[in-house]
Amino acid sequence: DSTLLELPFTTKGSARIAGRHVLQADATASLGATRASVHGSFGAPPDKLVWTLDTSHLEELLDELAGRIQASGTLGGTWGAPQGVIDAQFEDLELPHGYTIPGGSVKLAGTLARHEAQVSARTAAAEVRARLRGGYAAGTWSGEIVSLEGAGKVPFTLRAPTPLKLSRASIELGRLEAGLGDGRLLVRELAWSRERIASSGEFAGLPAQWLVAAAGLTERLRATMLLDGQWTISGSPSLDGTLHVRRASGDLAVLGERPVELGVSGVTLDARFTSAGVGARLDFASRYASAAAGGQIGRDAAAGVLGLGPNSPLLVQGQVELSRTRVLVQPLLADARFDGRIAADLEAGGTLGAPVFSGTLRGDALAFEYPPYGVYLKNGELRAKLAGDTLQVERLNIQAGEGSFSASGTLPLRFADGNAKLAWQAKNFGVLERPDMRLIASGEGEAGFDGKRFSLSGELRAERGHFELERERIPKLGEDVVISGEPHATPQEKAPLPVQLNVDLDLGSNLSVRMQGLEGKLTGRINVVTSKEGELRAYGKLTTVNATFYAYGQKLQVDPGVLIFDGPIENPALQVTAWRRNQAVEAGVQLSGTMRAPIVQIVSQPQVSEGERLSWLVLGRAPTDANKADLGLLQAAAGALLARGNSMPLDRRIAQSFGLDEVSFRGTGELQDRVLAFGKRVSDRLYLSYEQGLGTVASNLVKIDYSLSRRWSLRAETGTSSGGGLFYRFSWD
Repeated sequence: DSTLLELPFTTKGSARIAGRHVLQADATASLGATRASVHGSFGAPPDKLVWTLDTSHLEELLDELAGRIQASGTLGGTWGAPQGVIDAQFEDLELPHGYTIPGGSVKLAGTLARHEAQVSARTAAAEVRARLRGGYAAGTWSGEIVSLEGAGKVPFTLRAPTPLKLSRASIELGRLEAGLGDGRLLVRELAWSRERIASSGEFAGLPAQWLVAAAGLTERLRATMLLDGQWTISGSPSLDGTLHVRRASGDLAVLGERPVELGVSGVTLDARFTSAGVGARLDFASRYASAAAGGQIGRDAAAGVLGLGPNSPLLVQGQVELSRTRVLVQPLLADARFDGRIAADLEAGGTLGAPVFSGTLRGDALAFEYPPYGVYLKNGELRAKLAGDTLQVERLNIQAGEGSFSASGTLPLRFADGNAKLAWQAKNFGVLERPDMRLIASGEGEAGFDGKRFSLSGELRAERGHFELERERIPKLGEDVVISGEPHATPQEKAPLPVQLNVDLDLGSNLSVRMQGLEGKLTGRINVVTSKEGELRAYGKLTTVNATFYAYGQKLQVDPGVLIFDGPIENPALQVTAWRRNQAVEAGVQLSGTMRAPIVQIVSQPQVSEGERLSWLVLGRAPTDANKADLGLLQAAAGALLARGNSMPLDRRIAQSFGLDEVSFRGTGELQDRVLAFGKRVSDRLYLSYEQGLGTVASNLVKIDYSLSRRWSLRAETGTSSGGGLFYRFSWD
């Protein structure tokens, strides 16, 4: 029950020791999740001590490290001159500063004074293998990197052995020359200690993608650009030197659904290190943008030889110009077109750890087009000032159609922190400009973001508009239909709306609609809000004006046509009646209830029987004047027309109300040739039906059908005529 490092600690074993000679040892130990064992002897040739080590939670033993290490080896020789072999593998190794190595191995053999090691490591970008040779004495390891190579997107290979010295407080690397794909790296000198740093060298064809990966931008940028450069740096105690980097070839691309090549034509970076700090200038030029920045980063006395730390004074000025702003939007919206010019004059002060930004932002000839949604914005102008961590939008104007939209307010640079507020105003603004959807609107309000949700409030009035919504021409299966052999899609819960709305909508007097056979104008006001649960709700009333409804080749006059909103926006209450006017009996279809559960009725003026109403509605005359073709049309109309808004046809609803499975008219031609049929399925095999003739000579018939199999069935019938039979059914396409 012992503990060590606050972890359970157990040991078990035996050993025979004579002075400095371990004659025989056989022991095991465990510390937390770590297991170790030793077996054998040590102290004099040819003794050999065999050992193993397995730690699955390295973080239990060492701070800032995590992962698993499995190692084994042998130890021989003497206490004064030990020699041995180490064979170790590691997995999911986590190093300080967020670096991870998924896997690798280390093999070492020899004595302290002379040994050789082979190291391999597998990372997300490359697989690295190295061989080192040297010895350890007086606290310093001295040797050479015999070979070093990496396999990955950009392979690299050490061209000649490189001298290397390592100690607790210093690193010295001799001349290193390596191939970087088609490029090369030359390090003439590299020495580091707490008191001094010195390095010089050059590179050619260095892949910029390495810098993109180091910055964590591989999902946003792709670099084929290669860089050339050279450096000379020395410091004792202050830093002095130069760094020059320039583009040799290649390009950068902004990734998205359609990657955009930036057309980079030039990149240069010149830096000068002095006792006062670092002075630098960066120039960038491409097909879409150009940038120039320069300034000084002062020395931080507490930052050591490099002199750069969080307290380093910062003074940087820069200019950025986007001559074609479509590069900002095209990767996000493939069908959108964004154009215009954006220029910025920026300054950064304060310190490296707490920079303070200021400057101006200008946008001219801004345009945004999104044809699938009929959005066409043009002649945009932006004027904004940057102060600290806030962007003050002084003026944003943009035109659409014959009108304009303007906004002003504040936006935080760290947008996720919230506190964004914009006041907006629209005047005859062309919101939508599609042949089937047009909307010109005016209004004003506010938009904001509190760090969690966007918000939009205000008043919006439709000056004029037109909407056409066609029926879906391609039939779709219902959500409750499951196709055998295919995975059943799990219904997803409706996500809450990420915008907090409180908008008053006034449809004005010039908004026309054409949808589902309805054509006319809509007027009225509704208040659209978002509930606490994120559900879109509306309150108010919309009314149709001079509206007509097309059904069965007839133009029906809508009077009244009212939608009353008092809850979920997709479920208003209905008060709609469509009339067939200017005939002896005016008939119509009346919708009441709600959009989700409508109630459909046939009405007339004056009041007549339901059959007569249907005849006057569909045929425009009394049923006594109907011919053979009219009777078939009436039956189809009764089922289809009255089933609107209800998943079950009229005849099925009537049958269900009497506990039956079928109520229908059968036969064709004149009335005397038709029968009224009632049916009930008693079981999955037995079906009972009754038929009553409607002609001058009444007939009746009772039928019993019994299914023997999928194709064979028996039938017995009695009534005006009696009989029976055996039936075989088959079908073909």
